[in-house]
Amino acid sequence: MNTSHHISNQNELEQLIERYFDGETSIQEEQLLREALANSQWTSETIDEARFAMGYFTAHRQERKEASKFNRISIIGIAATIAILLTVGIPALSHRWSTPQPEYIAYVNGKVIANNQEAVMSLIEQDLNNMGMATHEMDNAIADDMNDISDATQYMTNELSSLGEAIELDD
Repeated sequence: MNTSHHISNQNELEQLIERYFDGETSIQEEQLLREALANSQWTSETIDEARFAMGYFTAHRQERKEASKFNRISIIGIAATIAILLTVGIPALSHRWSTPQPEYIAYVNGKVIANNQEAVMSLIEQDLNNMGMATHEMDNAIADDMNDISDATQYMTNELSSLGEAIELDD
């Protein structure tokens, strides 16, 4: 990666974005990325999603280091859902009677879906369902891990007991 203070091409920017979401960038590189995203005219799905997501993920750097690429995409979807809920839901509720119909906007794979309440709400519902399924899968994985730990503990207890009996027989 070019560590000078200039990104010279779109490919280099996309590589820096990938490194950023993998938690592998320095503070200087993150500043360089912010500047490049704010000032460059390059556009791609990766660059557009990074522009959208940058402000929502800086507090979760440690979690990003541990997340796989698939999880990173899920996190972007969750953040987009939260952003939509905050930008659409709160203003709609607080100014319900005094303002015209709110705009509904969602960013999906770098594309904008605007003024289509049904589509945006459907995306929110899908994201919430995906989060529910992921929670269920995580619960099952934790239960499996706990069972494995219990089995290992039981095995070690049995082995120690057998060893203790063998030592008593030798005495």
